[in-house]
Formats: sequence, C-alpha cells, structure tokens
Amino acid sequence: MLNVLTPNGKKYEDDTRKVLYDISKKLGIDFCFFPLESPSFVDGFILKQDMLLSVFEAKFRNASFSDGSMVFQGKKYSDYLITATKIDDGIRIAKKNKLNYHIFVILADSQHLLSFKIYDFLKNETIKHKRTKTKTQFGANGGIANRVNAFIDIKLAKVIKY
Repeated sequence: MLNVLTPNGKKYEDDTRKVLYDISKKLGIDFCFFPLESPSFVDGFILKQDMLLSVFEAKFRNASFSDGSMVFQGKKYSDYLITATKIDDGIRIAKKNKLNYHIFVILADSQHLLSFKIYDFLKNETIKHKRTKTKTQFGANGGIANRVNAFIDIKLAKVIKY
C-alpha cells in the first residue's frame, strides 16, 4: 500500500489528482477524493451533475501505452496487474451504494489513461480477470509483498489520451 504522506507517495498523489482534474473537465465529471490523512479502501467517487456514478481507484505509473499494451521499463504487458483486494474492496463498496466501480491507470510516459469498468451495477457484472498468487513490489516506497494479484486484459480498457 502506498503511503501518500511520504515524499514519493505525495508526488504520485499530486500527479494523479492533476491528471484526473484535467480529464474531468474534458468528460464533464467530477472526482471526489477521500482525505489523504485517513486511509480508505478506494480513492473516491465520480459525480456528474451532483449525482454519484461510480466508486474509483486511481493508479499512476511511469509507463506508456503502445500497440494495445502497457510498456513498463522497456517490456510490453498485455495485462494490467493490481492487488485482487483492490478489486474486491471496490466492488463491495460499489454494490452497497448501488454504483459502478472503475479503476483508472495513468500512464504518464505517453499521457494515456486506461479506464477499466471493474463492476457494472446495472448488469451486476464484474470485469473478466485472472488471479494468481505472486511476489510483487509492495508500493512506490519499495518492499516486496506476497499476495493474490489480479490480471486484467488491457484490451478491456477504454483508452483516453490526455
């Protein structure tokens, strides 16, 4: 988990909020964030004309989008990896509030946003993904974690250039 109160965490959080603010103006929506000082299971809610539409989680990556893949440190990935609990927590909150759930992945190197609709409330459908127990980086501040990760096909994302 990223600690947004560390220098690294604060930088990523500031960059994430700036990009989402710019995108919100293009799409006519608002992102309502939870306070940084109180940890939460998701980053916030999406509103349009004072109506809640979705729960969201946002991720900032020093990566790019090319030929339908995410490119990180010179390697192409066809799936986006995220901790499975992020999917489960977001869906749980979305269902309780009768909302959709989105994960946004900001790919800073190419200025693309991947928008994954993880849960569709009206259809009661969850995005198709694979789960595997893996060893991954703990967060922006380093460390190693053993956890169940979800792999979501990048072809399932709506890609937005910002």
